[in-house]
Amino acid sequence: MPSDSRLIKIADDAAELPEDLLLAQSKQEVLFLAGAGVSMGEPANLPNFRELVREVYRKLDPLVYPYLDCKASPCTALSSAQRAEISRYCRNDFDVALGLLERRIEGDDMTEPSRVREAVQQQVSAKTPTPLHRALSILADRGNATAILTTNFDRLFERCTRRKNHSVPTYGLGGMPRPSRRTDFTGIFHIHGVLPHRPKTSTDLVLTDRDFGEYYFRRRSIPDLLYDASRIYQLVLIGYSADDPPMRYLLNAIAADTKRFHDIRQPYIFVPDNDERLLSDLEGRGQKTITYCGDNHHIELTKTIKRWAAVSTRSGAQRALVSS
Repeated sequence: MPSDSRLIKIADDAAELPEDLLLAQSKQEVLFLAGAGVSMGEPANLPNFRELVREVYRKLDPLVYPYLDCKASPCTALSSAQRAEISRYCRNDFDVALGLLERRIEGDDMTEPSRVREAVQQQVSAKTPTPLHRALSILADRGNATAILTTNFDRLFERCTRRKNHSVPTYGLGGMPRPSRRTDFTGIFHIHGVLPHRPKTSTDLVLTDRDFGEYYFRRRSIPDLLYDASRIYQLVLIGYSADDPPMRYLLNAIAADTKRFHDIRQPYIFVPDNDERLLSDLEGRGQKTITYCGDNHHIELTKTIKRWAAVSTRSGAQRALVSS
């Protein structure tokens, strides 16, 4: 659902932003959670989850790959396991399909680095950040600390923050400090894991249904981090779509306790106005959305974040804007 807060248009070519969100950012109380969409633009051009899984199949199972357009029924020459993977993929259960593929080609007792995970790492190893990475890095800069949450595996945020005067640490699965208002809560927090510095080195990544079950339900490390963050900051989700398995898990992790605990802030979610499935799903959940024009490769979203970053860095400009 749209925010109850007054909407403010910070530029003619930007989407309208809720006044309470602008005020929270001016008080350094906003924490961004970035998804695959942030890394899909030029020059990074990384895939979304759907495209990532397709590329893994193209490399590891060329017999299944042609059926992932979901237009033709799988031929009888395919095994029942392969047909099950195609069915899951066509139902947008990409994490399940990837898990079935990994178990089929690696077995349940993997003793060697997973070929599935090696293929994933090769697909998400871009070197150049997008304008969205750079603008979000500016908005996340609290002066003496920078904090961004992301479900992406790439290190593109690190390439943005590396140019600043202070170094920003990187955290992957495990070892992430608890959210706080203190300046030691700083870093790029890859809550689903991060690519290793050295190529062909194995690392823990949240990719499959089994991984999501491990970290969201058994260990609960990711939900606990999100609960703590939502009590201190205004979370803003950006770069997610209706077909994103991470979006489903993230919303399930956050939504339940916002109704029971009044100190948990309901997150804002940037949504393209042409993603009707996501908008209707979020409306049904009672989530707070910020809509923008989804045409032309989501250029309005990039312009909005860039304009917001530019305004927030001009002394006194944001205070004057949000109080007008």
